[in-house]
Amino acid sequence: MLLYLLFFISTTFAEDAVLINQEDFSFNHPTCLIRFDSNQEFASEIASNLKEKGFKLQDYLPEGKLNPEDMYLKLIIEREGWFYKDCLLDLVISQANSIKPLSSDLRLMSAKVKRMYPRVTFSGDERCSRGIDDLFVNIPKCRSGRLLKNKR
Repeated sequence: MLLYLLFFISTTFAEDAVLINQEDFSFNHPTCLIRFDSNQEFASEIASNLKEKGFKLQDYLPEGKLNPEDMYLKLIIEREGWFYKDCLLDLVISQANSIKPLSSDLRLMSAKVKRMYPRVTFSGDERCSRGIDDLFVNIPKCRSGRLLKNKR
């Protein structure tokens, strides 16, 4: 019964295109630098979760530009429902091929969550903040420089 209840609290889906170290659920990246929009909704919660996962945070360059091969995060937040709004979250971490984010960029990781409970407010802010925590359960830790050490 408890498992059944947990399924209805949130639904999570994750997809990874990076090689994950099975011993410690991490992946290798030379810098672990990730760019994201610090002005977006729930930015402080996203930033704290990214830091906890070992990422180094930076804002986008002026005019939303990137350096080629930068990792960047895109989070889409949608609310649906009549009174109590369910929170749908879609997180994608991609690697840039050019100076602008494109749909053809390599998707390194993605995760989706639909959070329906707890129902405290009609707007669903508490569901979205808990949903962000749910998203990061499926994102592996970033280990910077580890790949270079293993090659020597």
